[in-house]
Amino acid sequence: MFQTIDQMTKGKATPVIPRTWAAISEFLREKVSAGASKSSATKTKSAVNGLLKAKGMIADNAPLNLAWFDQMFPANAWDPTTMPFEQKTYQDYRNRVRPLLEEMLGVVEEKKALRAVIDDWDDAASEFERLDIIAGPNCKKKMIPIRNTLTMAARRIDILPAELDQFVLMRIYDAAKKSERKSIRKASERIAYGQQACPDIARRFPHPITPIVADGVFRYAVPAHFNFELEEFVEKGARIRYIRAKKMYEYVADGTRVGMRTSMRAMIDAFIATGHLNPRANSFSACLENPDALADMLGHIVERIGDDGITARHATTIVARLPIIFARNGIDDAVLRGLIKEVEELGHHSKKAGMPERTKQFCRALIERKKFRNSFLLAHATPRVIAQDILDRAASEARSLTREERGQVIRNGAVALFCSIEIGGAPARVENVLEMPFGVDKAWMRLAKKDVQVVIPGAFVKNGEEIRFTMQPGPHRFSETVLWYLANVRPLILTDPDTGEMASSPWLIPMLSDPDRPCPYETFHGWFVRIMRDDVGVPCTPHNYRHGQASLLYHRHPERIGWIAVRLGDTQETVLRYYAWVHSEKAMAEGQQLIADMIDS
Repeated sequence: MFQTIDQMTKGKATPVIPRTWAAISEFLREKVSAGASKSSATKTKSAVNGLLKAKGMIADNAPLNLAWFDQMFPANAWDPTTMPFEQKTYQDYRNRVRPLLEEMLGVVEEKKALRAVIDDWDDAASEFERLDIIAGPNCKKKMIPIRNTLTMAARRIDILPAELDQFVLMRIYDAAKKSERKSIRKASERIAYGQQACPDIARRFPHPITPIVADGVFRYAVPAHFNFELEEFVEKGARIRYIRAKKMYEYVADGTRVGMRTSMRAMIDAFIATGHLNPRANSFSACLENPDALADMLGHIVERIGDDGITARHATTIVARLPIIFARNGIDDAVLRGLIKEVEELGHHSKKAGMPERTKQFCRALIERKKFRNSFLLAHATPRVIAQDILDRAASEARSLTREERGQVIRNGAVALFCSIEIGGAPARVENVLEMPFGVDKAWMRLAKKDVQVVIPGAFVKNGEEIRFTMQPGPHRFSETVLWYLANVRPLILTDPDTGEMASSPWLIPMLSDPDRPCPYETFHGWFVRIMRDDVGVPCTPHNYRHGQASLLYHRHPERIGWIAVRLGDTQETVLRYYAWVHSEKAMAEGQQLIADMIDS
């Protein structure tokens, strides 16, 4: 049956015009008309404009969406190399704009409704308030993870305490904003403790809960009951060969074993996310020989490449380990290898790629901005002062450090130590510093009066050549900072705060909970990134700290590339691959100036 134009027009759905930040101005005007503070509205509008300017955007192109806001403006994303304001200003802008967006999107009303619900979470919270670790003057603050963060998140998905198991908890954790994750981790600790200490809490939470551990990087949600099978695969995958004379296997390095475990967790997480593996299944092994499951698994990993997920290098490294693990576990790896070859993104090898653009941006700022460069080169001073001030304050008050103060001193002391070694000694890889033997027969660091002598064996250096250097007293107090750490901070790590007993450790930076092991990279990475960003004002990772000083050296002394390679423990080829861009850009700029000079002449 034919229709008239009017009939066809009526039958068409009205297109939905997505709301953008352009609606903010009108919303603020209406608030002021309704009696809101005009000065507050003006400050909020300035914050909106400041954030947009930092990203080179206009209001019409910024969606009115909280997920987009959190991706574009994370709480820890202040970067002086790209933003025209200080960190305090960035945080102020965020704290003004995000609540406004929540108000415009109705999130505030949703939160009020969730808080008004009365259910089993309220009764459960009352049980926690009676625990010895919570009861007391700070009870209300200690209850925030349970009564607020976790309760609100669980109510959104209609989960009651009796239905909360480890898998559901991890899904809540993964869906949470970054600012909420620490609180949910704390809630998991409270529940795990409560299940052991209080029968009533164990009754309300019948499923065993394990505390969530932050690993500092991208997380993979794998139900705990898969861990035994996962470790069996890693054990066989880590075997290089069997030595018949010794009747034992030769294994990969411990770090490689950790990497294999990460690859397996990423794979299992992807099987679950793509629907090929039921999270409550007894085993994941059937998926390993299912071509469709393998293809979707790789596709899922590739989809996670991006600013809010994993890097292309990380994805390539994760996937590259899997065929080896398959083969050593007796599983045909031909299909998997073939699938990997088809995916262009999984061919991102660091040896071909050189330095990422974001790291180049950081290094350019060091080269071009003197104040920023000096803060970088003297980064050890700030955390040392922070830690020493805490020690001095406790001493002047004739008291012991509180737990929080002890943690602050250890975190700042470890970062000050690392920075002083990297700049005042040699830019050793962060793993070499964290796993540096100390105080034992084969120690890499030894003290000779006021000198600090370090030898990193060639077996632990990429180019196979040992790194040897001596740090001596000087105006910038690099060696003095190492000695200060050994005298004041390391003993804190080794001393039990409850008993006062001091343990021994063969490591320069021992693990807090187990001094027989070195400080984990993930733990130190978290300390370093936060302190460098919030206190030093130089946002970077431990690895970029190495890249930064190497770029400065190559920019200033390109003729000494051999010396720079020795200092880095790399080959000259590697130095050129990572840092040649420094002089390529300089040559391009000089060439442009030469052309301009021709015009003037």
